Amino acid sequence: MTHEEMLFARYIQKINNYKHDDVLTDHSRLSLINLIWLCEKAIEEDLPVDKMNRWLGFVQGCLAMRGIIDVDEERDYSRQLFNPTGTLETYERT
Repeated sequence: MTHEEMLFARYIQKINNYKHDDVLTDHSRLSLINLIWLCEKAIEEDLPVDKMNRWLGFVQGCLAMRGIIDVDEERDYSRQLFNPTGTLETYERT
């Protein structure tokens, strides 16, 4: 399982544990049901990296907006996945 897929699985669990009404059910693309669908598809299918990362950012934004995840906590959690050494890499713009 890739790091991105691990995050999608984490978000499925967080959504399933969310005990409040989904106030955005009228907006199908923003609904929790759609977010779960996106997470499941991202795990099941071999998506291009750029598409997977767009979906991940969309899911994270929707979950943060609802208070299901905290941006700072997720940054710290995902940093451990993507950069376990803790060293900061810099890239030059081309």
